[in-house]
Amino acid sequence: MIRICTFTVGSHQIGIDAGRIREIVVLRELTTVAGAPAYVRGLINLRGQIVACLDTGQVLAVPAGDQPRMAVVVDDADEVVSLAVDAVGDVLELEPAHVDGVPPTVAGEIATRLTGSYQRPGQLVMIVDLDRVLATVEAPS
Repeated sequence: MIRICTFTVGSHQIGIDAGRIREIVVLRELTTVAGAPAYVRGLINLRGQIVACLDTGQVLAVPAGDQPRMAVVVDDADEVVSLAVDAVGDVLELEPAHVDGVPPTVAGEIATRLTGSYQRPGQLVMIVDLDRVLATVEAPS
């Protein structure tokens, strides 16, 4: 079984391996970082730990909502990083045979950052390759 937690980013449904998620928090205050790349929304204070908050829409090269309301906190090797999302969905438990490849209609940069997809009724969930996404960005320290 594969456990995928789903999120909304703009009009897109994305899924992340639930085992990589440390927690999900309400995105309240962000401290901007002067000179940071455009994909860095800012820094959040997570109970005394400063965590970079990345703009998931920019990282995945998809149009995102104007004001993400949640942050998905994930472990990345020795670091903790958060991804801004518009809304939290649910957790899907999928058989590997039910996960499809990246559809040919998903092209460009986002296609290189996905491991596959899952077709729900009326909705495509794009499953994010979290390691590849985090390897392509450098969070500020």
